[in-house]
Amino acid sequence: MSSNPDERAAGSFSLRLNLWYSLFFIASGSALFLLAYFVLASTIQQKDKEVLRARLDEYRAWYEGGGLQGLSDKFFNTRGADRNAFFVRVIGARKNALFLSVPQEWRDFDLKRIELIGVDERQPWFSLTGKNPQQVWMFATAPLSDAGCCRSARAPKARRNCFPISALFLPSP
Repeated sequence: MSSNPDERAAGSFSLRLNLWYSLFFIASGSALFLLAYFVLASTIQQKDKEVLRARLDEYRAWYEGGGLQGLSDKFFNTRGADRNAFFVRVIGARKNALFLSVPQEWRDFDLKRIELIGVDERQPWFSLTGKNPQQVWMFATAPLSDAGCCRSARAPKARRNCFPISALFLPSP
């Protein structure tokens, strides 16, 4: 038994130093993990926006180039997987739907919620939830030359559900 106060103090200091080192290592490792998590979630969300914006610009160009018939012809001549991946709605100047394509995955979504968002509201990005609040649809809107607008959206995929915590902190589109 050592009753020397210097030996007990050295052992106590060593224990405290190890605990502080462990605490610092765990905290810094957790912080790096969270940083990587949010950077990855943000990057995936940004990539989804880029894909959606590119598709919307393509639909808008088809409409501007050939009118409603041109959009319809080119849309229905695309591959089935591309056609069923995106929601497309062209709204005329009188706020009526001129063209509408709804993918089969959208059974869980109430289309009346989209009709409530008028043509006058020029939000380039907005999101709506379906009947299941975990599923969020991201919409992009682009104006057309005839005072209407074109809206496109993509159904939520499984990979978007991989980052549920990021939905609390990242701004919605």
